[in-house]
Amino acid sequence: MLRYHHSRFGLQISGTSTWRTSLGECNLPSKTLTHELLCGVLKPVRCSFAEHSRFMNWPNVQGEGSPTEGNHLAILLLAWSYIISARWVELQSPCGRKGPAPPGGMQYLDLRATLLKSGEDVPEGVIEIDIGDQKERAARWWAAILASGEGWRATIEVGGKTYCSPWSAHIACSQILKLRNSSEGFVTYEQSEIAPSSDEALGYLREYCEGHRISSQCIPALAASLFIPWKNRDEGASAVLPLPKPSRLLGSTSKRK
Repeated sequence: MLRYHHSRFGLQISGTSTWRTSLGECNLPSKTLTHELLCGVLKPVRCSFAEHSRFMNWPNVQGEGSPTEGNHLAILLLAWSYIISARWVELQSPCGRKGPAPPGGMQYLDLRATLLKSGEDVPEGVIEIDIGDQKERAARWWAAILASGEGWRATIEVGGKTYCSPWSAHIACSQILKLRNSSEGFVTYEQSEIAPSSDEALGYLREYCEGHRISSQCIPALAASLFIPWKNRDEGASAVLPLPKPSRLLGSTSKRK
């Protein structure tokens, strides 16, 4: 039976598993093990960028069709942070578990990355993130993911306290990332305020990786994102990511300095 309880790390969930030998000559007694998992934290991990990193230039990988330029690791990790957190929220639903789901959910906050206007040059000190021909909902999602500060939040409420997903992470430095959308007629993402599901967000991430041919970077970024809860065990936790050095999206005609 699973039980929630509060700890100095946040919200813990505990349970037990019983192990027995299969039928045969072995007569060992059953063994019951207790497990505790971090299920919620008070604050997301705050991410900053390192200008010098051994991951600044990603090595070429055979089979991707063309050399991979720069790195997208920080961008992909932040996207995975959302996707895993959205799935965390979805698993709190009554489907597949007894009792009602804890209150909470997935929501956008006010902060968002700036969208460069059509034909606008990239300002000095700004890193352009080319998201290609993304529609309004996808562009709104990327704006939340790459915001300077919390652009989204995944929460549950237990025992009168609100907890964030253990995989929550956001950029905690000044806004140096700006989006470039090559869709003609794309004007605003103000009306796309319903945060996407984990499956929908995964589709946006897949399109980005396919457009940039960076599948080889996507899996390491996922692996890194799985360690975010270990960072979240410390109050005021922070993480340093390699400064993004993204390549231009294939077929993009946007201007770059």
